Amino acid sequence: MSRIFYWLVLISLLSILSSTVVFADQIAITEDGKKVLLKDDGTWQYVKAKPQKEDLYDFRKTTWGMSKLQVKKAEKGKIPLEDENLQAYKGIVVSGLDCDIVYEFAQGKLVLAQYQFTETHSNRNDYISDYNSLKKVLMKKYGKPIKDQQVWKNDLYESSFL
Repeated sequence: MSRIFYWLVLISLLSILSSTVVFADQIAITEDGKKVLLKDDGTWQYVKAKPQKEDLYDFRKTTWGMSKLQVKKAEKGKIPLEDENLQAYKGIVVSGLDCDIVYEFAQGKLVLAQYQFTETHSNRNDYISDYNSLKKVLMKKYGKPIKDQQVWKNDLYESSFL
């Protein structure tokens, strides 16, 4: 009798443990890579990803509203060319291309930042290749753009590059 009781208790405990695993909350990943928490009560919610270090910045290692001194510290080791509302850094390489970085300030706060590519080519078609490779890098990092438009000064060769 005690053996039967022992086995019944053991089977009961195992079934209770397995049911908690079956009905526990689970994480699922959507087609676009978002994580979803599927709760055992039939509800769900998106899982907020922990911000990665690069997500803490707006441009390179800067955020909008920084002072000129803070931007200088973020671009450590590089000597800026500056005036009252601008700070520029020359001789930067981004995605294998030479460029300058320009930071613009209004009332002492960072409001605009941009890359100005200075790469030179003897074959002008290489600029289009640079554009396409940069576009791929940006789309890989940020996703597809909301608006994607190319403006041609002379549309004679446009169909060759689309």
